[in-house]
Amino acid sequence: MAITYIDSKTLLDGAKTRMRFSITGAHAKSLATEALQGLARERGLHVGDAMLYDELVRQIGASDVDARIASYIALRAGLPEARRQNLPILFNPEPAKPSMPDALAGVDAEFEVDVFVHPRFELSSYEPVYLHEEPAQVTEEMINAQIMREMNRFATYERNEEPVTEGDCVQASMSTLANGVPEISLSGDELAIVVSRDLMPEGFVAAIEGMRIGEHKEFQFANEENGQGAVHYSVAIDVLDKRRRIVPELTDEFVSTRLSQTDKTVAQFRERVRAFLANQVSEGDGTRREELADAELGRRLRGAIPDALIERTAEDMLDSIRASSAAQGLTLSQFIQLQGMDEKQFQMTVMMQARESLRQGLALDALFEHLGMELEGADYDRALTELAPGAEEDARRSFQANDAWFIVRNMAVRLKAHDWLMKTAVFA
Repeated sequence: MAITYIDSKTLLDGAKTRMRFSITGAHAKSLATEALQGLARERGLHVGDAMLYDELVRQIGASDVDARIASYIALRAGLPEARRQNLPILFNPEPAKPSMPDALAGVDAEFEVDVFVHPRFELSSYEPVYLHEEPAQVTEEMINAQIMREMNRFATYERNEEPVTEGDCVQASMSTLANGVPEISLSGDELAIVVSRDLMPEGFVAAIEGMRIGEHKEFQFANEENGQGAVHYSVAIDVLDKRRRIVPELTDEFVSTRLSQTDKTVAQFRERVRAFLANQVSEGDGTRREELADAELGRRLRGAIPDALIERTAEDMLDSIRASSAAQGLTLSQFIQLQGMDEKQFQMTVMMQARESLRQGLALDALFEHLGMELEGADYDRALTELAPGAEEDARRSFQANDAWFIVRNMAVRLKAHDWLMKTAVFA
């Protein structure tokens, strides 16, 4: 066979499966050429196959071209094998190494592919969510809350020498034992930790509050998890850096330069917000209700999300931002500067967004499984519309041809669970 599966091993406490394959030289060269042709089409490049590699290297560099070849071969090997093993996955497979230097040389080789396994979590409760809903009128409190949400978009994380407190983002080296066994998801160098009782156990947050940059601490705490009784943690942590979330001051200058193209003063902006909220109230504010319900369900997720999944989600977000910026003629660095952040602040913000996105999505997955839901044809159709509005059939053929139907299924699962969540939610 052109590609032959050899074996697998689990990594990161089962968060990732590493598959090993062999590939014939002829097939490796064929797939590498396909990868180069696809990259050339994206860049509008029209040259013969013999010149493709050199020309693409000239344009974007050898490391990016080699990474594209390795990623393409990883997809063509990993997706069919994941389907054959009925392995639930969360992202597209990726190469264990960033390049396959012999792919174009036509040499038989072995290579490894990493597959992120779709984790399974439990919720602390599967009861309908109960949420407080603002009265059907626009109050000053509602206006202030909406303005704060707008201002939060411009919040930055700035280095701060004061003791750690809730809400800070801490960079730390940490090693953790759970019931005496190494806990990979809570261990590592230069981990980004958001100090929040919504995201971390109370015992952990309480222990690191008050620590300073450069300080080392060892402590223990117990946490009830997944109805399995108390898990006893032993933690050794070094605080390397700390950033405090800073929301800018709302001034006339900030309104005119950052918030609005038409409003010049805070008073004018407040009136615009009042009109916006009045329109939302009249329409029932369905989007806001959905956001509230998803966030509340996410808070019920039990257990720690592996850092590897958060980092991969953040990478996908950065790729999306990078592509969106390029469409506007901006580099990623220019986009970050327009947000009023430095690169480190921006990365921390993306990591927080990635963590919350994963938490809400995995909570919907847990709800779907607990309720014993099943997907029907209409559910897949709806997911395709969500993923590729107006091009559903083209998307269907592409996902099926490339063994990427898991993307459609994951979307369908979450949409169906979200429907149940909204139908049963109690707003008072």
